[in-house]
Amino acid sequence: MNIVRYTGHYQKLIASVREYLGLSYEAIGNEKGEKPTQKQIEAAAEKAAATSELGSSNFVKRIHQRAIQKEIDRQDNIDNILDKSINYLQDNVSEKPVSKDWKSKFFNEAQDVSNVDIQEIWAKIFADEVANPGSISSRTLEVLSSLSKNEAIIFQKILGMTIDYRYILKINSENNFSDFEINYDDLLVLRAAGLLFEGDNLNYSYGVNYQPDFPPEIAEIYPQTLGIVDIKMGDKIYKVKKNSLVQGPSKYTFDTFILTPSGTELAKTMIISFNKNYFDKLIEKMRLDGYEVN
Repeated sequence: MNIVRYTGHYQKLIASVREYLGLSYEAIGNEKGEKPTQKQIEAAAEKAAATSELGSSNFVKRIHQRAIQKEIDRQDNIDNILDKSINYLQDNVSEKPVSKDWKSKFFNEAQDVSNVDIQEIWAKIFADEVANPGSISSRTLEVLSSLSKNEAIIFQKILGMTIDYRYILKINSENNFSDFEINYDDLLVLRAAGLLFEGDNLNYSYGVNYQPDFPPEIAEIYPQTLGIVDIKMGDKIYKVKKNSLVQGPSKYTFDTFILTPSGTELAKTMIISFNKNYFDKLIEKMRLDGYEVN
């Protein structure tokens, strides 16, 4: 693999890996050498059994063979994730080192991840943490370690309807999004996975302080004084204002589902394909409910 080895992110990534896993990690992205053959594994297991205090029976040989094979698979998983992490190198990298405790947690969890799609998520997380230590919590690593491919697919769908990496506003206060290929059972799956908060009656409020008599130069700096809030829906920021306002503080409250902190952290590492159909329907409903949306 032909890669640039002299960027700050790449050098920090290599240093972080070598510090924890050893000096053999000198060039992530290069060939790692051939994996042992089945005969070599069997030979190593037989040799280990010969010096084992448990004896050298076939039963003991199978124990050693299974242990060797398990570590080979784990090493393969780690190598694949680190190779994939190259694709997510960033230009701006903090000089702050990655916590040893975080690296220990990461590799202990990542070593058993063999699904190539889930490995991509782990690779992105590692690259992000190297670039900006503290961006991914240990709790999020625990959540990710149990994430199945099906859960990841559902999560990717729900991310296409999120606002600020956290809120999924309801349409007509309904507890499912069946028109957008997300049903209530899917929401339960995300809750069980630790990605979505419990509760069907959650809401989120945007605060405004309508002051129609404020000078224009102040209102321009503080749009809340005009009763306007900026809401990013999809890839566009909309200005939302209620048609009927009284002077003073008020709130625009919407029924919503909310991602957990771990769900939000993961959302920020993933490439999101926004659901235009959902946001079109949401904006249509806001306008019916008496909001100007521009």
